[in-house]
Amino acid sequence: FSNLFGTAYKCGNILFTSNGRGLLSPVGNQINVYDLQTDESTTLEVKSFFNIRHMALSPSVSMLVAVNDAGEASIISLISGSVVSVYPLKHPVTALSFSPDGKFLAIAKGHCVMLFFAPGCQRQFNHLELYRVYYGFLDDVTSIDWSTDSCVFLAGCSDNSCRVFSVHRLKKLVIYTLSGHRNPVVGGFFMQNSLDVITISTDGELCVWDANYKLNEVEFGDTATKEKVLFRLNKRYRYASSAEGCLNALVTAVSFHKQLRLLVTGFDSGHLMLHTIPDFNLISEVKSLYSGVACLMLRIVGLNKDTSLTAALFILVLASPNCRLFEHAITTLTINRSGEWIGAATEDNGQLTVWEWRSQTCHLKAQSHARQMTSLAYSPDGLHLVTGGQDAKVKVWRISGGRAVVTFSEHTAAVTGVAFPASKAKVVISASLDGTVRAHDLVRYRNFRTLSVPTRQVQFACLAVDAPGSLVAAGGLDSFETFVWSVKTGVLLTTLTGHTAPVSSLAFNPDVAGYSIELASVSWDGTLRLWDLTGNSADEHNPSSVGNTKEVVHFSHDALCVAYRSDGKEIAISLLNGDVVFYDPNEGTEKGAINGKHDLGVAQTTEADLVTPKRSAQARKFQTIAYSADGEHLLAGGDSKYVCLYSIPDRVLLKRFEVTCNLSLDGVQEVHDRRRFLAQYSTEAMHAKLSQNVSLPIPTSRAGVDRSSRQWRPEIHVSSVQFAPTGDAFAATTTEGVLVYSLASVCTGFGFGDHSVLDRAAYGGWLFDAVGLDETATPENARLALAEGKQAQALDIAIRLRLHELVQEVMESIPSNQIDFLARQLPTRQVVDFVIPFLARQLSGHSRHVEFYTHWTDSILRSRGLDLRRGAASWALASPGNRSLDSSVNKSASDKIGFLSERGEWASCQASLVRLQGSLEQIKTNVIHRYSHMHFSEHSKRFWISCLILRFEAVSNLWRYLQSVAMLKATRMRTAVLSSEQAATEHMDHLDEPNLLAAASTHLPKKKTLKTKTKQPHKAKAHRT
Repeated sequence: FSNLFGTAYKCGNILFTSNGRGLLSPVGNQINVYDLQTDESTTLEVKSFFNIRHMALSPSVSMLVAVNDAGEASIISLISGSVVSVYPLKHPVTALSFSPDGKFLAIAKGHCVMLFFAPGCQRQFNHLELYRVYYGFLDDVTSIDWSTDSCVFLAGCSDNSCRVFSVHRLKKLVIYTLSGHRNPVVGGFFMQNSLDVITISTDGELCVWDANYKLNEVEFGDTATKEKVLFRLNKRYRYASSAEGCLNALVTAVSFHKQLRLLVTGFDSGHLMLHTIPDFNLISEVKSLYSGVACLMLRIVGLNKDTSLTAALFILVLASPNCRLFEHAITTLTINRSGEWIGAATEDNGQLTVWEWRSQTCHLKAQSHARQMTSLAYSPDGLHLVTGGQDAKVKVWRISGGRAVVTFSEHTAAVTGVAFPASKAKVVISASLDGTVRAHDLVRYRNFRTLSVPTRQVQFACLAVDAPGSLVAAGGLDSFETFVWSVKTGVLLTTLTGHTAPVSSLAFNPDVAGYSIELASVSWDGTLRLWDLTGNSADEHNPSSVGNTKEVVHFSHDALCVAYRSDGKEIAISLLNGDVVFYDPNEGTEKGAINGKHDLGVAQTTEADLVTPKRSAQARKFQTIAYSADGEHLLAGGDSKYVCLYSIPDRVLLKRFEVTCNLSLDGVQEVHDRRRFLAQYSTEAMHAKLSQNVSLPIPTSRAGVDRSSRQWRPEIHVSSVQFAPTGDAFAATTTEGVLVYSLASVCTGFGFGDHSVLDRAAYGGWLFDAVGLDETATPENARLALAEGKQAQALDIAIRLRLHELVQEVMESIPSNQIDFLARQLPTRQVVDFVIPFLARQLSGHSRHVEFYTHWTDSILRSRGLDLRRGAASWALASPGNRSLDSSVNKSASDKIGFLSERGEWASCQASLVRLQGSLEQIKTNVIHRYSHMHFSEHSKRFWISCLILRFEAVSNLWRYLQSVAMLKATRMRTAVLSSEQAATEHMDHLDEPNLLAAASTHLPKKKTLKTKTKQPHKAKAHRT
């Protein structure tokens, strides 16, 4: 897992980091971290089993406590980005807060407040140790705030009161109740270095309470006196808007900055107000869209009867940025340490905003899709990702930062398909149920072409674009037809008819070298149709000249998705029964199938579903499939929490990626409590509920919940998957958002506090491979070993830490006469994982020492080239086709096929060698060109040029060998398949029993199979010729 974007906020409170540079936002069961300076985002993979509702950041250590809906507290280290421990509170939590000194953690659980010793840097058996429990509340606690000295805390409650508690036993202050509100309290806060309190209720009433003692007098005062601490209600205020007067809106969120005495308040209407305390002076206000429009329209109607002026001012109000900041109820608020930025989030539309109130500008505005996403597509350069959602919006995301670049909202219905032309990275095509196909320009950010059917209204269910970007095809949901347009002219070229059910998916043949334009379409009628679009596309008056049916393939079930391989010689079709069928369009034959129904997993949709999980699993299917860049793997997703990766030559499942473990979504939990099926009818279950022996809640009987509202939970679903053009990552649109998986971690490390500042350029990410590290592997020890003349030890520490700047510093400090010796001492694993990619990076323009790093490259490849060849050869000889035959020798050999086959090292090593070869070829060309123009004798020129060519010979030879190894791998795979088919055909004629597998196992001994495998490639080759 690499990153999660597409969803900015879901539920819970947001927090600024200690240094004010980052913003923490809960997204389901994970946490997004936004760097407000570099404009990047990354994800803390908490993997909680429920949605995260409350978070608290420790002021003393780099530690975050996140609590989910079930009451499980996850203690997260912000240095490594990992979960340290999980503490079960066994009850939903309503509020939590760290003390200012970081020693205590107050957690509100139901009608009580539990005080824990906060976790610190020292090693301890229990990370959370209970200190005291405070009772006395009549309803749920809503807020907790601490005094400056961490000796007293204030808890607001839904019973319209607040209570002041002392951490330690003080004679002057034990418990004091502040009751003066007529509605539940939203928040209560202490003033700076004082016991004075302000409390805010949901009806917009603010009360200021004055204490008769100062803060230091309570702790260190004269304990002989019997006078207690008393609080007196000093002032009452009501919220009022500067334009509308009295504000008839409910307060939903509050936040208070003690040093600046700034109170930020959010309302359910979208209002945001900023006041100074205790005078309650309004210094800034952000109005909601609807209240601002209504206020201005009422004034216009009362003063002027001109409708044109009314309409003009209405448009002016809609264009105002202040009125468009919040359109829904504000859920949570927070202020950074300096008091310049205000963070706000709305749960209704998933909007996350950072507002700079002094300049009245929006520093960050990230908004999720209001509804689920339906499709995605990578740009050809792999820098951007476009998504379409059911909220009729098309969003373009920057993959490196995880932020939305632009949002197109021209569609008026759900977007069903998005696509990038293969040769145009600045054009986005989208199709929608509103009957339009729109082309968007990513340079000017505008909709420059709108395509539709001129004669009638058609709902489009799928979309496809050819490689040059000249033709666009869209399939109808209600008309069962496929429409083809010209992007250049915007004219409907042809209508392809033949399907008798809605068209579910379209795909153009990506092979641009061919002379024909081929389009594949699948439908719910269970057919695959191949269309030839090579007709005269310039003849706009003769639509019949474009689009002829080449072939029709019938299947036994409905076809849901179709995908072409990158070379256009194979098509994959996903069927309703969970199978994926492979078809050869050139030969017109079916090549095989994958039965993936059992790989989708078993889970029930809802807890109230009376269908058993085993029965519901039979109706699951793959709704989206995608080929890898090399065509060797297939990615599939659908009605499941898993994304499956298959090996196409072997027809086997390689890996299942679990999208989420969030039990707040339907379809995630595989086993449900069987007692819930008869919970409404069983007498024993009802008695169990009354005695509270079992946790079986009665429907719509919870306090504070509208009993007339329906309880609905979203269902986990994978709507689209796509491989990156680079082949090292893939993305999937799910209910949780856009999940990006990559071979290497692309997380960005940045500071979370003054005490732990990570340099992003030095570390390149938090989550690096820590295998082989110990306490001595530090940059300081590497530089110390280098100063003492221990170059080998310094280089080993630098490579294990994988810090580019440190490795460069150590390498460039090594004398040239020791390069050959140190190159022979490096382990092969380090050479493959880091050294070769590092040298490719340095020689591609990151360093001026070209001859120095060329010497390193030559020494490493000459010393480790044999190991690389052996690893590549063993990888190639371990043919998947031979492993399909049951042989113990092959099984033992396949377990030791070398390091290049583990965790995708073959792909990364191959890509690094490609970059290294390209850099060296360019350097060689430039150097030879310079030497040829120097004033040397011909003999000297030939000598120096031959020396340079010998220096570059190692990498060229190794690359040619690896290419031949890859060809050998492909040849043995094809040979193994042909040999197995030929062996099965020869023995089929001599079998009389119907069970062919049993007979084959009886008549084919293992030793004979081994001899056949060693001699079979020559026979297969002769047979093919």
